[in-house]
Amino acid sequence: MLRVSYQELLNELNRALQKLGLESERASLCARLFTETTCDGVYSHGLNRFSRFVTMIHNGSIDVHARP
Repeated sequence: MLRVSYQELLNELNRALQKLGLESERASLCARLFTETTCDGVYSHGLNRFSRFVTMIHNGSIDVHARP
């Protein structure tokens, strides 16, 4: 099993999210939430869900510029 440190995972997810168009602050928050849920063992909302999240950005289901 490949092990990645918390900080490394956080940094990579943050980088990927910014590349997908999320502004820095929102990418950081999103990356932190994915990383923390992974570390907490909530696999349904952690790294296992990240590829689906990316797909939803690409297909327009998630608008990275939308505000609640």
